[in-house]
Amino acid sequence: VCSYSGLGDGYNTDDCYWEITKTGDYTHDGIRELHFDAICYIPEDSIPYFDQQYTTVTSSELYDFYTGMWLTTSTAYGNSQRGDNYYLHTISWQGNSYLIEFAYSTDWQYNVGDWAQVLTKSYAVYLPEDYDGLVFAAEAQPDNYKDSAKRMQLDSISPEAALMDIDTVDPYRSLYFSLCY
Repeated sequence: VCSYSGLGDGYNTDDCYWEITKTGDYTHDGIRELHFDAICYIPEDSIPYFDQQYTTVTSSELYDFYTGMWLTTSTAYGNSQRGDNYYLHTISWQGNSYLIEFAYSTDWQYNVGDWAQVLTKSYAVYLPEDYDGLVFAAEAQPDNYKDSAKRMQLDSISPEAALMDIDTVDPYRSLYFSLCY
């Protein structure tokens, strides 16, 4: 997680914790329907004291395991509804094409138990029943504000890029969850 005020004043990175909770997994008419929550827990001591309004940022995305392709989305700030975040991508792998359709909502909560902030990203994903390569990645934040601000514009800079080719994402510092198990 990173936190800062203004245009990067006091930029700081620190720990956060992620978990995936699958809430539904249904197959019908050749389509697999997955519902899951990606939950990010941010401890109080991961957010430095700011005497003014500040921003807290986490990064997480869906990828294809086989090609590394980012299932490109736009950055969602604050709370959002699934209708605000609807996406459709085609994965091509070994002569097959897989249409992946998904939507998600975001919900930020503050001062939840021992946590300063809790972000819940709730997903509904529709994919062919024979596709098993969907991966959720919780990505470490860059060590500086400039790269963090650039990452927020990746949907226009690197759409559908391979994970290993996105210069503001360090794939070796990300946490990966296989969703099709």
